[in-house]
Amino acid sequence: MTRADWICGSDVNQHLDTEDPIVSTALIAIDDLRLTAITASWIDIEHLTGILILGTNNSFLLFYSTTITIQGYSVQSY
Repeated sequence: MTRADWICGSDVNQHLDTEDPIVSTALIAIDDLRLTAITASWIDIEHLTGILILGTNNSFLLFYSTTITIQGYSVQSY
C-alpha cells in the first residue's frame, strides 16, 4: 500500500469545497475497494459526499453509511 492510498483528515479539509466539514481522527486505507483500518468520521451534507463510521477492528465495519469520492477514489457503502 502506497502513501497515495491513505487519506488523512487534513487532506479531507484541503480537498472538500466547503468551510465546515466535520472531521475527526485521521486514517482511511483503501485496499481493493474495501475500507480497512479506519477510525474516521466526517460528512459533508451540502456536497452530498462523506463517510460515517462508528467502530472498526481492521476486519469489518460495525457501521458504514453513504458514499465518498476523494482524490479520485469512489467507495460505495456495503
